[in-house]
Amino acid sequence: MNPNARAITTLCFAELVERLSYFGLFAVIILKLDVVFHLHDARSFAIFGLFTAFSYTLLVLGGYIADKWFGARWSIVLGGILLIVANLCLATNTPDLFYMGLSLLTVGTALFKVNCTSLVGVLCVQEKSAREQAYTWLYTCMNIGGTLGPIVYGLIIALLGWSECFWLSAVLIAVALGFFCRNDAIKACEGPGKKSLLPYGVLILLVVCVCLGFLFHTLSTATMVLMFVVAVVVLLYSGMRTKAGHKKSFAALLLLYLACVAFFACSLQVGSSITLFIHRAVSLSILSFHIPTPWFTALDPLFVVLMAPVFIALWRALAKRGREPFVSTKVAIGIALAAIAFLILYLASRASAHSTMYTSIFWLVMANLFLGAGEICLSPAVLSCLHDYVPRSLYSTMTGAWFLFIALGGYFAGELSKLTTVFSYGQAFLLVAAFAAVSAVLVLLMKPLVVSLGSR
Repeated sequence: MNPNARAITTLCFAELVERLSYFGLFAVIILKLDVVFHLHDARSFAIFGLFTAFSYTLLVLGGYIADKWFGARWSIVLGGILLIVANLCLATNTPDLFYMGLSLLTVGTALFKVNCTSLVGVLCVQEKSAREQAYTWLYTCMNIGGTLGPIVYGLIIALLGWSECFWLSAVLIAVALGFFCRNDAIKACEGPGKKSLLPYGVLILLVVCVCLGFLFHTLSTATMVLMFVVAVVVLLYSGMRTKAGHKKSFAALLLLYLACVAFFACSLQVGSSITLFIHRAVSLSILSFHIPTPWFTALDPLFVVLMAPVFIALWRALAKRGREPFVSTKVAIGIALAAIAFLILYLASRASAHSTMYTSIFWLVMANLFLGAGEICLSPAVLSCLHDYVPRSLYSTMTGAWFLFIALGGYFAGELSKLTTVFSYGQAFLLVAAFAAVSAVLVLLMKPLVVSLGSR
């Protein structure tokens, strides 16, 4: 048994709570902007786009701050405090405070989430298989939170109101932060952060939050692009400063990250084109109960949770026979599963086009099953390579870089979603399936290059 099992459990709970808060907001932000603040759709979508982009792009900077300044533990503490204050701001019905809550949440997430993930690797230094299993359970807890978030928020809003769901998130994050601060194993593995910089760091973070809050008012896309470029420059600069023996493996990890962009460009369409397809062409009634559209945001993380034990058992059985796939092969399999998901959506749209009735919910469930299976197939495998390919001084930075590439996938998901404005849903889904299939083949062919770069 892992001697740090309790510490890993604490981190998994913290990730679960943070993801519940994030995905709960992810599912209802558009509704609150529309129902409570009565904003035009164009402005609501712009705010939603900025929030999503900042949430992922800032993660690489959160890792860099932990590696160079505060250390992972203090970064998590500061991030948790910001998340608590953010949810209290989001609970208000004042637009200015709501925008400030969004900015506080993006910065808090950058500090909290990426360093929780990196600490799991620090606590699992024994062997690669133990790390991959720990990351699988961490990813499972993240997706339990992602599943519960839309469901819990939807129920609370329907039964109590808008503010109560954010109050609940603030309380849960405070509890998780309390467990985190009391864990001795986590204290023992604290990195070499410079505690003397904490007061200045807090001041800088607050200034950043105010600036981001202003950007939610002005909706400056150019500023968002600039922040993404800055994050990439920080990432490449960190890689150039590594020792000669790590430069090639650093490049191998970036290549794996880039390959995963193709998957997330498909899977993150659950919040755009797939959502509109659900709203317009899928039957949402079971007996006399009408399922709210936001609840379908929970399907993908739910299937990630359900498929996690399946893939753990599968990889373990194949490893005993010496036939476990290489990491790039797992990535290719994950992308291929996304291609199957969009083929199912294509069939669903065809069924809708040739019937006077709405498409059955069965098609949507099956599509999300394959998307969830694809995600749990590739994500833990790539994250477990982090500790083989880069030095410990870059753990948090490269963990943040993982989320930066997810942000890139989210951008391309938006671009691919625009196909539905040019073609029918069926044609658009078929084109996305073709894109995923070609990407899977290309990733499969790059295995020799990854093996060559990854060997030291």
